[in-house]
Amino acid sequence: MIKQKELIPDPAFNPALPKDWMTNRPLMWKFSDVTRPLRDGDVVEFLCSGRGRGGHVCVHAKVTKVNRKTFKATELPRSYSPGTLWNVNIAYALEPGNGGITIDLSWKE
Repeated sequence: MIKQKELIPDPAFNPALPKDWMTNRPLMWKFSDVTRPLRDGDVVEFLCSGRGRGGHVCVHAKVTKVNRKTFKATELPRSYSPGTLWNVNIAYALEPGNGGITIDLSWKE
């Protein structure tokens, strides 16, 4: 199952205390299952299957075309190698141990 994530306000945040990325943060990630198919323009995260350089294994890319079994994407500027073209097999990425596919709803250009 493809997942989605978005930043939401943290209900436990206390503005009177100092901000701390672990215990007192204004925003937190909310993960859930996607109820719609993958679309062109979605910003996705997936593992690069050993093609990463310098210890980077997570790719942030924008979907350019969706086929029945694969999707094509272009790596985004804040990722390790911007502009890299990817052709991702959806079934392989969703197998246990391969990292899955996550749609980032909070990505801002």
